[in-house]
Amino acid sequence: MFDQLLKRLLQGEFICEVSDEAGFRYLQDPENAAQVDAFLTRLDYRLSSTQNRLAFFAAYRTIDNSARSDIRKVFYQFRIELQPVVEWLDMMMSCLNQDTALSPGDTLSFSGCCKSSNKIRPWLIVCRPLQNSRTLPVAMIR
Repeated sequence: MFDQLLKRLLQGEFICEVSDEAGFRYLQDPENAAQVDAFLTRLDYRLSSTQNRLAFFAAYRTIDNSARSDIRKVFYQFRIELQPVVEWLDMMMSCLNQDTALSPGDTLSFSGCCKSSNKIRPWLIVCRPLQNSRTLPVAMIR
């Protein structure tokens, strides 16, 4: 468990209850977390968690020019990859008339959202079978 978690943390992954339940529970144990942190310290990283302690990740212990460059790249990649997710979450929150962020375990009803609000209309996903085709093209209407 220790080795696998270290590799994942050093690859920039977040360990949470959804992505790795066993790993998340392992890191919740203060003794295990201390061992992981001690190992990461040798590489100038530290074990960190989100503010609500729902995910663990490796963070730089010291931020120098090289680390700043790496951090910029990570944030740039986050912006590219997470923009559609953020837009979807915003749409779901709007459809559900909910001001708080969605949390693990929340139930989403797509049909309920469609019924409750026209706010989802710009984001409807339309699937239409092609003649003599086994695949369905998917287009997003804005």
